[in-house]
Amino acid sequence: MGLRTNTAVWLPNQNRWQIKVQKDGVRRTFTSTKTGRTGQREANRKADAWLDEGISSTTKRCADVWAEYMISVKATGGTSNIEQVEKFGRNYILPVIGARRIGDLTTGITVKANSKEQKDCCWVVEMIMKDDVNKRIVIPDAAVTSVGDITYSNGAVGYNTTLTAVPDTSGNTHYEYITAKGA
Repeated sequence: MGLRTNTAVWLPNQNRWQIKVQKDGVRRTFTSTKTGRTGQREANRKADAWLDEGISSTTKRCADVWAEYMISVKATGGTSNIEQVEKFGRNYILPVIGARRIGDLTTGITVKANSKEQKDCCWVVEMIMKDDVNKRIVIPDAAVTSVGDITYSNGAVGYNTTLTAVPDTSGNTHYEYITAKGA
């Protein structure tokens, strides 16, 4: 059964029942022209059927994937790094996207880009440097202040993005963690 929290409403000027529901960022409207509760149930049934279609057990919630990620962080990171990553997850990442589902790549992923202003948030950038040295940059509080072109070169994708960081209570704008391969 779908996770619908609303019910169809009668629109007297249009002589129909209508319900609006949303799934995975897509919003749809379902209607019924039958009068009485029969029409309301029909519109609700249509919405529930759409919400239920395509549901499979191959998808995971972000919170579950985060738990798996934390296992790898604990296996490769130092104590202060582990604590920092756990705090970011608990305070910034999981409250925002923890309940969202991550789809199976065989069904495809849609990325929607827009020009809406983003709120300040935590940013984590990970990279592999020369000699397989791992580098993680953690910016506790920053906002995107400019976005450039996306470039494609030699199989790599470049996102020209400028972040403006706000100093934390210690006066630091970011933290860098560098470890040798396998450390």
